[in-house]
Amino acid sequence: MPRLWSRLRFNFQEDWQDKLLSGRTLLLGLHLQRAQNLPLDIGLHTVVEQEITNTHPMMNLILSQSYRWRTVYARVCADALTALANVRGFLPRLESIALVAGSYGIYEEDEPWRTRSEGASFLRFAPRLKSLSLHGFRCDDLTLPWDQLKALKIDDSYFHAMSTNRLVQSLKKASSLSECYFECMLDDEDDDRPEVICHATLGALTLNNISNDDSDASFVELLGSLRLPSLHTLTIQTLFHQHVCIAKLP
Repeated sequence: MPRLWSRLRFNFQEDWQDKLLSGRTLLLGLHLQRAQNLPLDIGLHTVVEQEITNTHPMMNLILSQSYRWRTVYARVCADALTALANVRGFLPRLESIALVAGSYGIYEEDEPWRTRSEGASFLRFAPRLKSLSLHGFRCDDLTLPWDQLKALKIDDSYFHAMSTNRLVQSLKKASSLSECYFECMLDDEDDDRPEVICHATLGALTLNNISNDDSDASFVELLGSLRLPSLHTLTIQTLFHQHVCIAKLP
């Protein structure tokens, strides 16, 4: 049954010896062969400071099958993220992807945002991409097929605070969203008030404020900048309410 082989999970280890690595690569090839030509659901996990580039035999084999990827969860180090850039333009089936970087020590806090953003630029050419989850990326710096996204999750909670303006502009670009989740620390780094936008399709919005103080003024400002005629569910969570929903519509 090929479908049983179409889900792949890889946890790359630093201490794999050449013989063990060779055997695992052969098993991976057999696994992919048994999946035949079915779409693949891929999970990747690499550890900090581990060199997993496109020359790594297992990574090279996984990347060679990118035209079959349907869903991807990738918790990756910097080298592995760079390796993923090699699939740019070869993602015809990709529908959903979650990229996790930085929150597990992959990047230093003071590393420029653009390093991570450029690493995710390969997603620009994914014609079927509908669902995107990003952890540790500055969303406004990314070149993405924003207008085709239906579901968006942005988690910047382990890095610099984001301004209300940045989130509003992200929503403006993602004009077809039906559901959206933001987890971050909002601040008022921009002097200008955020633009007021109307998002016609957004039905479910979750805002999770993980700021250390009990001020939700920035989230109030964010909501004041949005006109959401299709909204049916609004969930607001704060650190001081133990991430429990404190406001929900209807």
